[in-house]
Amino acid sequence: MKIKLVCLMLMGLLSAGCGGGGGGGGEPAPAQEEQTPPADGSPTTDTPSQPQNPPNRPSSPRPQPQQPEPEEEEEEEVPATPGTPGPILSPSDPEPAEPDSPEQEPADPAPTDPEEPAPTEPEDPTPTEPEEPPTDPEDPVLNSNPYASAGCGFDPMVEGEHTLRINGTDRIFTVDLPADYDQNRAYAMVFGFHGRGRDGQFQNTNYGNLASTMGDDAVLVYPEGLYMDNQGAVGDKHGGSGTTWEIEGSTDLEFFDAMLQQLKSETCIDEQRVYTVGFSMGGYFSARLACERGMDVRAFAAAGAGAPAIDPAMCENMSAAWLAHDPEDTAIDYEDAGLALRDYWLDVNMCGPETRPIASEGDCVEYTNCAVDYPVQWCTYSQGSNHHQWPNFAPREVWDFFLSLE
Repeated sequence: MKIKLVCLMLMGLLSAGCGGGGGGGGEPAPAQEEQTPPADGSPTTDTPSQPQNPPNRPSSPRPQPQQPEPEEEEEEEVPATPGTPGPILSPSDPEPAEPDSPEQEPADPAPTDPEEPAPTEPEDPTPTEPEEPPTDPEDPVLNSNPYASAGCGFDPMVEGEHTLRINGTDRIFTVDLPADYDQNRAYAMVFGFHGRGRDGQFQNTNYGNLASTMGDDAVLVYPEGLYMDNQGAVGDKHGGSGTTWEIEGSTDLEFFDAMLQQLKSETCIDEQRVYTVGFSMGGYFSARLACERGMDVRAFAAAGAGAPAIDPAMCENMSAAWLAHDPEDTAIDYEDAGLALRDYWLDVNMCGPETRPIASEGDCVEYTNCAVDYPVQWCTYSQGSNHHQWPNFAPREVWDFFLSLE
C-alpha cells in the first residue's frame, strides 16, 4: 500500500509538473488564465500555487518509504533488538519466546547427564573382592582360619610344667608343643586326663602315648588331678584314694576353664578343634567336660570309664564320642559303667540303633543315625591281666577319629 501511495504521489508530481510548464496542453492553460485575471501582482496568485506544493514534496514522503526498509531489517534483527518498532515486532513475539525454550532445553539435559553415571556406583561389590586376601603371608592364620586363637602370630608359652592358682590351690599342667611349632599355624589341642593315682605325664608315656600320633599336629596338655580319699563312682567296683578328678563339683571345671583360656592366649590353636581324652577316672572327667563344656569340646575319647552324673538333657552341647571298654574289666564295670556311657552319648547325640562296622584292631562300630557331625563310635577289646588298660590301638584310632571331623 505504501508503494502505491508513493506511485500516486509521483504521478501527481508529474501531472503538476506538466501543468506548471504551460507548454504542453491547451486545457490547463485557460485554467491558469482564469485564476490570474486579477493582475494585482499580489502574492494571491502565488497562494493557489502553494497549496499545490504538498504534492510537490516528495522529500517528506520518500523518507517514509525508506522507513519500512529499516523495519524489514529490524524484523530480521528481532532477536537482537526488540526496540522501538514495537508494533511491528508484536506479531513476531512468539519468535523471541522460541529462543528462550531452546536455552532451557540444553540446560535440562545438562544436569541429568552427570547424574547418569551415579547408577554405576552399585558396582561397589566388585571392589570388595580385593579384600579377600586370606592368603596374606603376613597373617596367614587369621585370614584363613576364623577360629584361630589370640595366641597365633606370637611366641608361645614355654613347654613343660605350668601352675594356676584355683580357689587358693595350685593346679599343675604340662604342655608339649610340636617339635617344629609354627606360631602362624592353628593346631588342634588335646587334653589328656590320667586315671586315679596317676599324673599327667604318666597318661602320655604309659597310657595315652598321644605324642606318638598327635605330637606333630597338636598342642598336648596333661593336667594333674587333686588327691581325694575313698572316691567312688557309678560302676567303680573298688573305689580308692589318690589324685583324681571330680565326678561332681566345680573345682576341676574351673581348672579346665583357666587352662583353656591361658592356652588360647599363649599358643596358636584352632578353637574348633579342642579335644579331651581320658582313661578310667580320667575318662569319666573327659566325658563330663564334653557334656558340661560342650561349647568348647568338639569331641572326646574315653576308655574304661563311666557316664557323667549330670542328666543327658542338661548337657551344654553335643560332642562327637569315641568310646571303648573291655567287657572283662575288673575295676570299672562293663555294663554299669561302659554300656551306660555308650547309651548316655547315644542319647545326647540323638543316635538310632543302626551301626556299621569300622576297620579297627578292636571290635568297633559306628552308629550311623546320629546328629550330623556328631558320630558315636563304640569299641570293645581284651587287653591285660585285669582288663583295665588303655587299649594299644587307641592313640592311632582316636586321632583318626578326630581328624575325620575336620
